[in-house]
Amino acid sequence: MEEVDQARDVTVWTTVSIVSFDQMLQSLEPPVSPEVQAQMGQVLKVESARVGQAFHEREARELAGTRLAEERKRREMEGNVRRLAQAEEQLGGLAGGSLVGGAFAWLCFCVCVWADFVLNWNVLPWLLAVKPRTVLGVVLAAAPSTPPLILHAVLASLFNVADPWQALKLSVLSPLGRKARHALSVLLLVAIAVLNVYSVWLLADTREIASVIRTGDATTTISQAEKQKIRDTILAVSISVTVDAALFYLLAFHEFWKFRGQRRGRKEVRDLRTRQEALEQEHARLRADLEGKQKAFEDIAAREQAVVGSHFNQGLVRLQLLIERAAPARSAYQTVRDILFLGLDQSVPGAGPDGGGRATARL
Repeated sequence: MEEVDQARDVTVWTTVSIVSFDQMLQSLEPPVSPEVQAQMGQVLKVESARVGQAFHEREARELAGTRLAEERKRREMEGNVRRLAQAEEQLGGLAGGSLVGGAFAWLCFCVCVWADFVLNWNVLPWLLAVKPRTVLGVVLAAAPSTPPLILHAVLASLFNVADPWQALKLSVLSPLGRKARHALSVLLLVAIAVLNVYSVWLLADTREIASVIRTGDATTTISQAEKQKIRDTILAVSISVTVDAALFYLLAFHEFWKFRGQRRGRKEVRDLRTRQEALEQEHARLRADLEGKQKAFEDIAAREQAVVGSHFNQGLVRLQLLIERAAPARSAYQTVRDILFLGLDQSVPGAGPDGGGRATARL
């Protein structure tokens, strides 16, 4: 209870203690007078009503909590269904990545890088007067073989994606029509093929020149045209090896990335399906629990009255036992009759000497 002192603006709290039937029963000692019995019956009636009200409120809270849990689980299940549909759609849109194709492209990339390294290792240290079998000689030979890696890093940073090959194709080919994309792809393949065929053709002529020099004597010389052909061959081979290495590297990474994306997509779909099954089972359990509680709550009034009557009758029995310790010769019927007809001013449904009738109070 809260009281406010207007003059001092001070809040004073008053605590009111409500004595329960058990506390009163424990404090009693036989013999119990009829007036005390009447008072005990009145306390028991009020307490039984509170117990029934508490039972009603508890059942209502449990029903509301079960309904809220079922609603949350249903929304969670619907959200998982949407995510599953989206994951399945994304998985269906992924092109088939080939692990074997990626491994073959990676092998070709390694061969091209090794060829470029050997070519540079036999030329650059000699031109710069550095011993080939030193750290500096190896670094000089390996540095020109890194453009594929640099190209990958630049494209990934430029498009802000993990798969530069796919991003490059989308950015270049997407704005074009279907025929234009096909024509551009064919043109790129033809250009790469021409470059490689030209390099092989120059390399064949250079082999012939090298064979003449190796089989000749010290007086064997080569013409200016042959020198120019050797220079052209070295230039064409260097360019073709570097370009091929870059293309094979991007292709290998693209295949590996698609294969990884497919594995992750399949795993995600599998996990979402497993979670969906678990959510459906949990939702079915909550739904059955909710329907059972709703059906039971329809008869809450009768159940509440049964709880009230049960609590009242149990209290009467305990009071009866206390009284019988003082007067063991009195019959149970007489004791209950005295309690009922001395203390109650209102009827208590479900309470009575036999537990099923109505105890009518009269003073």
